[in-house]
Amino acid sequence: YSPMHQDCFFLPGHSINVCIPMTAYGGKCSGLSLMPGVRSAQSPEAVGALLADDAKTWVPEVLAGDIMIFDQFVPHHRHYGSNVTEERVNIEARFRSRADITPKCVPVVEF
Repeated sequence: YSPMHQDCFFLPGHSINVCIPMTAYGGKCSGLSLMPGVRSAQSPEAVGALLADDAKTWVPEVLAGDIMIFDQFVPHHRHYGSNVTEERVNIEARFRSRADITPKCVPVVEF
C-alpha cells in the first residue's frame, strides 16, 4: 500500500511519470487510483481531504502494454479493490529535464 501522494513532493521540478503495465490494472491485479484535474502542489492534508470524496478519484482499467502518462501534480496511489487477487507488474519511469536534476536525484540513464 502507498498513501495518496504527488511526486512533486519528493522530486523537485517538473517530471512526467510513465507506467507500462505488464499485467492488466483494475481487474484481478492491483491498479492505480488517480485524481485528475489537480494542477498544483497540494499539502498532504489537502490531498487526504480530496481522497475523502470518492467522486474525485479515478481507477482506470488498462491492459498489459497500455501506457499511462501523468505529471508530478496528479495525486495517485496503489489501489486495491475487493476483487484484487494478484499484484500488478509494470515498468515505471520518471522523465525530468536536465535543469531539474539535483544531487538528491541523480538520473540512472542520461540522454
